[in-house]
Amino acid sequence: MGQALTTLKVFFGEGLWPLIAAASLICVLVFSSRRRRHYLLFAALLFILFIYNDLTRKLLGRFVSTDVFYRFLWLAPLTVVIASAVTMLVRKAERPALRAAIVGAAVVLFILSGPNYISKETLKLPDNRYLLADDVLVISDAIGTDSADSGRYRAVMSDLLTRQMRCYDASYETVVRREDFRAMAKVDWSGELTDRQRLLGLAELGRAEDPALMMDSLQAENASYVVLNKSWELDTYMAQCGCRAIASSDNYTVYRVELPGVTGAA
Repeated sequence: MGQALTTLKVFFGEGLWPLIAAASLICVLVFSSRRRRHYLLFAALLFILFIYNDLTRKLLGRFVSTDVFYRFLWLAPLTVVIASAVTMLVRKAERPALRAAIVGAAVVLFILSGPNYISKETLKLPDNRYLLADDVLVISDAIGTDSADSGRYRAVMSDLLTRQMRCYDASYETVVRREDFRAMAKVDWSGELTDRQRLLGLAELGRAEDPALMMDSLQAENASYVVLNKSWELDTYMAQCGCRAIASSDNYTVYRVELPGVTGAA
């Protein structure tokens, strides 16, 4: 059960969320009838026994991402409990002003409990008319211009950037595939890695493995470009791996793979 609960804690929230959830649960138990209280406790026990345990976690991992699964298992019951607590307090209050105060307090707590749409600037206008980040256009133009005469096209990049690039050009070919990203949680990074796993660690986590092994992986997968988060500052390392920076956007650096055996390489 330890690993299952550890996975759950990752998505439990931050700031005041644990306190809000605990207070809401106490409120629901206090104001509920004895029959409903027994039902809630019984349901919680069933969840702990049959859902939040390592056996279930491993079985689910064969079919769906366990992180996503546990995130929804947290979201469904906790949302209902918190909403029930607020509703019960409002129904218990006799004066309209007190009811309004309870609702207002709940809204304030939700705002203060952690990042929200406004604080994360999700209401910010898009960078351009394509509704894509400027990074995508800069990277696409850089690779398109550089590969026009050499035939280079396969690139190594993160899951997020892969999806963004394919929104712009669905035919874009990448080395690391969607199934590789989905299986990343199962990779034993301390053990022996496949070529694709090594490139996955580089693009998604900034893992700087042995340059000789990384060069072998780049050649084995015929990777022509590598796009990495600029904040990782891996220019020196990538040079050791036979790659040269050819472009830079706000958040990424584009490297050309210059190794024998790679399509278009010298």
